[in-house]
Amino acid sequence: MGEEIWYSNYNKWNENLKYKTDLYDLDLDSGTYYFKVTGYERGEWNASTGNYTFKMKYTDAKVNYKEPNNDFSEAYVLRTDTKLKGQIAINDPYDIMKFSVSRDMDVRIVMTSYMKYYTLDLYNSAGESIWNTNYKEWNANTGYRKDTHTVTLSAGSYYLKVTGYERGEWNASTGTYTLLVDTRVSVENASADFTEYKPYTGKVVKPPVSVKYHGATLRKGIDYELTYKNNKNIGAAAILIKGKGKYTGTKKLKFCIVPEKPIVTKAENSGKGAVTLKWKRNKNVSGYYIYRSMKKNSGYVKIEDISNNKTVSFKDSNLRKGSVYYYKIQSYKKKKGWVYNGFSSKGKAVKIKR
Repeated sequence: MGEEIWYSNYNKWNENLKYKTDLYDLDLDSGTYYFKVTGYERGEWNASTGNYTFKMKYTDAKVNYKEPNNDFSEAYVLRTDTKLKGQIAINDPYDIMKFSVSRDMDVRIVMTSYMKYYTLDLYNSAGESIWNTNYKEWNANTGYRKDTHTVTLSAGSYYLKVTGYERGEWNASTGTYTLLVDTRVSVENASADFTEYKPYTGKVVKPPVSVKYHGATLRKGIDYELTYKNNKNIGAAAILIKGKGKYTGTKKLKFCIVPEKPIVTKAENSGKGAVTLKWKRNKNVSGYYIYRSMKKNSGYVKIEDISNNKTVSFKDSNLRKGSVYYYKIQSYKKKKGWVYNGFSSKGKAVKIKR
C-alpha cells in the first residue's frame, strides 16, 4: 500500500573502519514489501553518498493459525487445550482469538512470549473487557518468559487479545509466542474417597479410589490414572491421581499400611482373680498393646505395652470374682520415628469364676 511501517534509526559509519555494518530483525506478516535505501541521516538531513551491500534472510515464524484476526468479527477460533503459535509483527500489532467454555470453571491461560513485552486482554461475548495481565517483560537471560494465568469464567464465549505492548500502546515489541487456553479441569480440585488405613498382607496393597468433581464421578482410565507408591510394607504409602483426557494435574493421597489383627489363641480365667491371654507371634511388628474393659463395645483402656514381638502371652491379675472382662490386643510397628498402630483383635470376654 506504500505506507511506511518501519525505518532504521540514525546510522553513522565507523570513522576508524570507514564503514558500518548493522543487523535488523524484523517480524513481518506474509506479503509483499518495499525497502527504500537512502544516504540521509533521517528525513532529508545530512545527505551522503557511497556504496552499500544489502542482504536478506528469511526465517519462517511457523505460526499455526490464520490471518487476518485483527478485530472481533474476524477473530480466529481457538481450539482450547491445543497450543497455538502466533506472531506479533511490525505491521500486525495484535491478534484476537475466540473460544468458548461449556460450564463454569477455572481456565488456565499459558503464555510463552519471545517478545520483549506482552499483554493479554480478555473480553466477554459482548466485547466488554473483563480481565487483563499486568506488565510482562521477558527474561533477558533466557530470551523468553512463560506465565500461567488462571481466570474463573462462566459458560459462554470469549475473546482473547494478544499484543506486544507493555501496556496500552507503550513500548511496542514484536516476535513469536505460544498460547494455550487450557479448559481441562485439574484433579487437584477433585474429591477422593478411599480407605486411609489398610492391613499388611505381605503383598502390594491398592485401596480402591472413587474420584469426583463437583458431584460427577470420574472414570478411571478415561479421566484419570492411579499410581501407588511404597504400598507393600508397613508404613506410609501414597496414591497419585493423574488427570487424563479433559482432566489435568496430579493429586496426591496418603494412606498407611498397618499391622493386621493379632490372632488370639487363648483368653481364660487361669487362676484366682487372674486372666491369661495368648496370641500368635507377628515377626513384622515391634510389639503389642493390651486393652481391657468392663463393656464389650466401649471403655477399653491400655493396661500393658509389650515391646518385644517374641512375647506372646500376658497375665492380668487382681480381678474381681463374678465380673466379666473384655480384652483386645493391638500390634504396632515403630519405623523411622513413627509408630503405626494396627487393627485390634475382637473383644474377648472372660468371666472371673474363681
